[in-house]
Amino acid sequence: MMNSSGVEAKSGPFWIMGDDHEEYGPVDIDELREWLMENRVGIDTPVRIGGIQSDWRPWQTYPELVVLLAEAQTKRRSVVVPALPNHVAAAPSVRILAGFVDAIFIFFIITMFNFLAITFFVPSYQMDPEMVRLATAHPEMLSPELREMVTAIGLFTVAFYFTLFTGATGQTPGKKLTGLRVVDAQGLTPTYRRALGRSLVQLVSIFVWFVGYIPMIVHPQRRALHDLVSGTYVMMPRRH
Repeated sequence: MMNSSGVEAKSGPFWIMGDDHEEYGPVDIDELREWLMENRVGIDTPVRIGGIQSDWRPWQTYPELVVLLAEAQTKRRSVVVPALPNHVAAAPSVRILAGFVDAIFIFFIITMFNFLAITFFVPSYQMDPEMVRLATAHPEMLSPELREMVTAIGLFTVAFYFTLFTGATGQTPGKKLTGLRVVDAQGLTPTYRRALGRSLVQLVSIFVWFVGYIPMIVHPQRRALHDLVSGTYVMMPRRH
């Protein structure tokens, strides 16, 4: 079918050629909309419809994709920080991946600290590494006082981890690996004071069933509760 300008109009499904020269598809309009908002595709992306013998054509060949791009660009204006024109708000899926990586780092740090604390404060375990290992993995074996100490170590480690990395570079190890960065409204790395406030709210969110992360899904700038409270944004580079 041809539109009034003589440009072929089809409805998909679509295949796209990625920056890595790999083919991805078939995908429908809704999935392409998500990819646009995540900067995975754009006007420079080659697209084809049909079997393997069909031709790759420019994105703008397809009117429905031109409309989709215009919609995404309009929406994207609400997820940028003016001081960072080449960045957009990080997609929730990428933030979740970064959080998973950080959780692995934090788990090993807490385990190490607990191992050292139990070894130091429980003399009867000092000559029995296996008991220390079991107590580290099963804190319920410890006395109430030691369980409180282990809990305090965990809380302190989480808060310190996020405060240190966010205040230093705006990037925890998880965010660095996924290309994300925490910034303030001026596009700068948050101060340690701002990072601390952000980390404390984030800590509460983590221990209350991650409820503070829900705004990240619906907020136009993809900000979680700790972003809103601390005046920060989580950004990633715009892919042209």
